[in-house]
Amino acid sequence: MKKEVEIITLGDKDYYILNEVKRNGVTYIYLSNVEDKDDILIRKSSSDDDSLYVPLESEDEFELACLLLFRNKKDA
Repeated sequence: MKKEVEIITLGDKDYYILNEVKRNGVTYIYLSNVEDKDDILIRKSSSDDDSLYVPLESEDEFELACLLLFRNKKDA
């Protein structure tokens, strides 16, 4: 089974977009490096430009993003 995957470039690296979860007007984006499966990132869409992905602001926001991902998978 083939599945189309979107790829974005951050810096000089390409990342697969694995999942997106929306909560309270924020979209969290879960990414995996195309060439290094151990390089994963969680970013969020910018409030100014939703096509711009910015780092999370704190450890608490990182924990929230992780909980949203796993809760989203459980509910699916």
